[in-house]
Amino acid sequence: MTPQAPHDKNAPGFFSSIPQATWVRVLIVLQLSLLAWEFYPDLSTNGDDARYYLLGQAMREGKGYRQIQLPNAPVETGYPIAFPLLLTIVSFVSSSIMVAKIFLALCGALTTLLCYFLFKNHLRRLLVPMLALWPFPPSWWSSVRAS
Repeated sequence: MTPQAPHDKNAPGFFSSIPQATWVRVLIVLQLSLLAWEFYPDLSTNGDDARYYLLGQAMREGKGYRQIQLPNAPVETGYPIAFPLLLTIVSFVSSSIMVAKIFLALCGALTTLLCYFLFKNHLRRLLVPMLALWPFPPSWWSSVRAS
């Protein structure tokens, strides 16, 4: 009987034989595909979508950081300003909800790319957790709960 060769830990496996840059491209394409699949052109009232959009609209109109959907438009104190401010900047290009949603999808893809460059030296250890988490943006969960 011939003795088996010891398992070589450095032997390339399926995942390690594919370049990391290819994996990040696949992740971004899949991420954008999932976002396109669950994309709705109207403003969702699930979760915080409408509130953030309206806060951005209030800032664009010069009304300050106020809840313009409520009587007397009280100042918003419960939500951070960063995301509505980003939506305000986008709304100067176009006030369309579609443009804002497309911009946010592209931001998600850019975030995936940024994470790749920040963590590419650790990808072998992080590959399984990244693959487990990347396709589930909060908007996906809110649309699942709504149905």
